[in-house]
Formats: sequence, C-alpha cells, structure tokens
Amino acid sequence: MSAYTGYLIRRERLAQNLSQEGLCKGICAASYLSKIESGSAEPGEEIIDRLFAALGIDFVRDPELEEEAQRQLDQFLFLMDAGEPYEEQKAFFEENRERLLRSEFSVRLQLYELVSSASVNNAHEMRERLTEIEAFLSCLSPTEQQWVLLVKADCQQTQEEEYGILKQAAQIRPYALATYKLAACAYRQGHYSQCSELADQAFSQAAYEGNPATMIWSSYLLGSCACNRCDIMLAQRYFQRTLALCRGYREDMSSYIRYNLGATYLEIGQDESALKELTQAKEIRSDIYYNMLLHQKLALLYARLGRREEGLAELALARAAFAGEQWPESFSADLLEKMLVFAQMMLANEDAEIPGFEETARALYEDAGRIYGYGYKRFYGRYLIEYYKSQRRYKEALRISEEIGYFPE
Repeated sequence: MSAYTGYLIRRERLAQNLSQEGLCKGICAASYLSKIESGSAEPGEEIIDRLFAALGIDFVRDPELEEEAQRQLDQFLFLMDAGEPYEEQKAFFEENRERLLRSEFSVRLQLYELVSSASVNNAHEMRERLTEIEAFLSCLSPTEQQWVLLVKADCQQTQEEEYGILKQAAQIRPYALATYKLAACAYRQGHYSQCSELADQAFSQAAYEGNPATMIWSSYLLGSCACNRCDIMLAQRYFQRTLALCRGYREDMSSYIRYNLGATYLEIGQDESALKELTQAKEIRSDIYYNMLLHQKLALLYARLGRREEGLAELALARAAFAGEQWPESFSADLLEKMLVFAQMMLANEDAEIPGFEETARALYEDAGRIYGYGYKRFYGRYLIEYYKSQRRYKEALRISEEIGYFPE
C-alpha cells in the first residue's frame, strides 16, 4: 500500500461525512485507520479492500494505467515548465479521471489538477487542492514537490510569504523555474541586486536544463533590473540577448521590451525616447493587463507633452482593455481603475490641481507597490514628489524622495 491509498480512503470518508470510528468498525481500530490515512501504516490488501467496500468504492488496481498516467504527468510538467500547450495530457486525464481517482495515482492526479488550475489563475480552486495535497508532499518526487510549492507561493497574500515558499522550492534541488520565480519575487520587492544575481543563476540553470522559456524570461528580467537602475545601456544588452533567444519562438517579447524601456524613459523624463519606444510597442492579444498598461503609459506621456486629444484616445484604449477582462482577485480591479483615473486627471490638468489627485496618487504609490511591485511605487512616487513640491509641501516631498531614493534637482 502507498500513502496515496490512505489519502483516497480519507478523502472519501470525509466526503461521506463518516468518522474514523464509523468507517473502521469491525475492520480495524480507529487508531490504526488514522495511521493508514496518514500513510504511516501498511495494512494488507484484505483490510484495504474491506475499507473500500465500506465506502462503496471500487478500488482500481491497474499498473499499466498508472504507468501511462505517470508518463503523461511527467510530460505535462515538462510542457508547463517550457510554457507549451498540453492538449494531449489534458485529454488523457479527462478521459481517465474517474478511474485514476480510485487508484494509487489519486494524489498525483490532484497535482495535475492543481497545476492546471494555476495555469488559468483559478485562486479558489488552487487553495482547495493545496489543502488536499500538502499532507502528502513527502510522497511526491522532488520535481513534483517543487511544483506544489510554486503554486502555493502564487496563493500567498504578501510578497514576503511568497518569497519564503519560493526559497523552500529552490532549496529542494537546482531548478531553473524555481530560481527564476524567486528572482521575480525579489524584483517586485525592489531588491534589484538580489534579483540580478538570482536571474543570472536561473539563466545558467535553464541553459543546462535545455529550457528556452526560462532562459528568455531570466534574460528579460535582468534587462528589467537594469531599467529600474536607470542603466539603459546595460538593459539594452540584456534585451538584445533576449530577442536573439526569441527568434522563431516568441514574437511578442519585442513589445514587452519596448514597453519596459518606454516606461523607464517616461519615469526619468526622457519623453522623446519614451514616445519612440511606447508607440512602437504593439498590443499582445493574450495579455490584456499589458495592453491596458501600455495605453495608460501613453496617455500619461501625451498629458506631459500637452497632446491632450492623443492622450484621451490612448486612455479610451486603456479603458477598453480594462473593461474587456474579468480580473482575478490578485489583480485588484479597483487599483487598476485608479490607474485609469490617474491618467484622466493628468490629461484634465497638467498641474494636477484637481480634486482627489493626491488621494489617488497616494493610493497608487502605496497599494500598487505592495500588490504589483516596487517599480510601481517608485513610478507614482515621482508624481507625488512633484505634486508636493508644487504645493510647497517640501517635508512630504523629501519623505517620499527618501523612501524611493529619488532626489530631483
């Protein structure tokens, strides 16, 4: 017997609202059933069959099916790692789900469904499946354990909690995707030196593993770190390598790079360069969040250039992208709406002398940084500094400057 059998017995017992004493009466002691369910006891097939009979379950023993299921699971995780579609694996698990649920493969089927729910960002389903599978984490292979922890990290409320779980995942064994996600978490917290070190490590690991997707994203992250240090020349070198890796693989990466460079130029006040990069970035059909941000940044840029009509047109496109999506809880739709309101305020009045501006800017400064990453805090912090200076509130301007390390002349 494996721990998976104990897991299956416990799951079905709870689904039928049976106590341990009620299920095992006449079969074994309740304390022994507790050990079976936890995987710490190995009873014979007779006891297992009697427990399943008491639950009304036809337990499936099919070594060939389980072997094929393991092969399909391994391939599925490989494809997820590489960011590739997994239609064959999806069809297999859908076809054999009921039988696999009643076999020793049951926990690994839960792993497949956990990672699948993560790929579509179904937070509620992810949390439910995590609760079921975590008790049997030690029964999974190192690769499978890491995937459970990667999904668990995505479910955390704070970046600090996410980082701690990702660190656990990375410590299980060298694994490029885990290291990359750890680097991305450090990036969102504004720890750019740490992020660069981890992203460089992830790039090397991905090259060794033969994982082009993680190589591309690690290189892109290194360029993004350079952008946040305002080292445009270094950023461009990393981005050139990223594009070279993408040839024939990811055509949309060019737009992500142009957006990143354009947003950096906008932040440091190089408007002509910002306009060149942002206007050459293209919408990405599969990424509504990116499309909204692209048009919002262009609206802000046109506001600063005094080109109000063009700015309003970009704001309309940003609103269309925002309205065309059912935003997951983790995206905070209210905060995204504030980004659009902020752009509208800037287009309404260049000097930001408009009711509600300070409250909106402060909300973006505080909350966007916490939810989306430190770069957002710094971006909107610069607008707050200029606003406080225009109001001669120099102490408040200095406080924000010290918090984000930005001291304009």
